[in-house]
This record gives sequence, C-alpha cells and structure tokens, in this order.
Amino acid sequence: MDKKGTTQKEFYGLFRKNCLPLLGKYETERKNKFLIFAITGGISGAAFIISLLLYFVISPIEFYQQIFIISGACTAVILTIAQITGKAFERKIKAEVMPVFCKCLGDFQWNPLFGINSPLFAQAGVIPRKYDKEEHDDIFKGTYKDVSIEINEVCYKDIRITYDSKGRRSRKEYTLFDGVVAELGMNKDFKAHTVVAADTLLHGAPVSGLRHTTLEDVTFEKMFDVFTNDEVEARYLLTPTFMERLVKVRKAFKCDKLSCAFYRDKLFISIDTRKDMFVLGSLTKPADDEKQFFQMFEEITSIIELIDQLKLDQKIGL
Repeated sequence: MDKKGTTQKEFYGLFRKNCLPLLGKYETERKNKFLIFAITGGISGAAFIISLLLYFVISPIEFYQQIFIISGACTAVILTIAQITGKAFERKIKAEVMPVFCKCLGDFQWNPLFGINSPLFAQAGVIPRKYDKEEHDDIFKGTYKDVSIEINEVCYKDIRITYDSKGRRSRKEYTLFDGVVAELGMNKDFKAHTVVAADTLLHGAPVSGLRHTTLEDVTFEKMFDVFTNDEVEARYLLTPTFMERLVKVRKAFKCDKLSCAFYRDKLFISIDTRKDMFVLGSLTKPADDEKQFFQMFEEITSIIELIDQLKLDQKIGL
C-alpha cells in the first residue's frame, strides 16, 4: 500500500485493469483440463458404482468384483492426478498474477518460497511451542506507513510413530495449526509481553510468566483470553478500537481461533483457519473469477488496517 492506503474502489479498478487480462488467457486451458478429468472421472466413477450394484445386489460374480476393484482404483488415481494437476495449474497462475496483484495492494511483494521466523512466533505465544513439521505456502511482504508487514500461510504438524502388536511401524501426522500468521513492526516502545488468545475455560497461559487478565468488554471477553506480565500496559494496548478491529479480522477470515501478541516491539498474529488460504486457479471455477481475489483483498487489508487502529506508525512510548 502507499502511505494513504489502497481503498476497495481503487483496488477493484487496478485489479480489473492489470490482473483480469492475465487471468483471461488461462480460461481455455482450465476448461480443457476440467473436461478431461470430468469425462475420465465420470466414466470410472460410473463403472465403479455399476459394478458395485451388480456384485452386491444382483450376483456376486468374480468378474463384477474385478471391475469393481479396477474401476475403484482408476477413480482414485484420476482424483489424485486431478489434485496434482490443479496445484500445478494454481502455481502457474500465481507465478504470473500474484506479483501484479500485490502491486494493486501497494508496496507489497509475493514470495512462495521463504517463510517467517517460526521460533519467534512460538516465543510470542501465538503458535504451538512444539511441532515436528512446518509447511509454508504464500508469503506477502511489504510496508504501509513505514511499518513492515509479513503475512504467511503456514501449517504446523505433530508426527507420531506407533507400533502394533506385531511390531509393524505406523506414522501419522496431526495438524496443530493450519492458517495464516502475520508480523507487524511497531514504532511504539513497549516493554511487556501481552497475548490475546481464543477463549478457554481453564485460561491456561500460552507462555510461562504471563497471568490471565479480565477486561471490561463483555463481548470481547466471550471470544478471547488476555495474558500479560504488565496489566497496566496491556490495558493501554488493548483499546476498544483494537478489540473491535480484532473481531473484524476474525470475521474476515471466517475462523474461531485467532491469537495475537505484543512482543519485542512487534505485533504477532495467528489465524487458525484449518483450510488452504489464498487459493487460485481452481479447475472447477473460471480462471478470471473476481470473488477469490476480492476475498483475498479483504483478508489482507483486515490485518493491514490494524496499523491505523493501533497507530503503529507513530513513534511514541507507552
């Protein structure tokens, strides 16, 4: 964004002028890919269902069983190939369109390769402190009113190895967090560590040394727990305007689990959406579908607007 910010109207105009022409050329390719998978998948799926009915309803003949197994396997393979092809198609579109999309936002860049500093986010208390595997996807970096911003889609998983009674090894992955995290620079000079987390009955602190604090806003208290080692500073930071903005961010991403932390002169945010965010290039939707980009704009700007609400660009002490 520039120093004044990109309004919704300005973004729509820039997007339709600069991005839509790029997206339009991918529509024929998308339709061809979708048609191939629709036909092959439909034939395999139909053969699977018919053989299932013939074997279990009419007569359990071995021939029908073989058709059932073969068609089922073909359907699974086709679906897998379609998923892989869809991701490749998405990456192809993103490589060309996302840099242009970011320019519509303002002073932003898109990078699918480099992720955020996960250990620092864990220390701040907004992501799991222990995880075995992390996977990064889209990352947006930029500045707004001289405040640095990083927004990253990331997934953290726990890996568990078990053995059955016969000593056979089994490996399972459990998702601990899957969503979006953000790091915003702050020109405010604050000393304390304050965390806002999704409300729990036990009010367990995400980081040792922090204690639970109750605020006056009843609506906010129903959604969030606040933990801090300096209650006075926490109340200064968590203004009514900030609390309203945080609720708006949660609604923009359509999620229940949102956390943020004021830590080491930065604001850290995590939004556990449990879904693949910033998805483009679906084989089942038109390549030039504007809604997916407008939703992305709303999600990203809901975070960026925290800079205005918290006056993060102002170089003042607390």
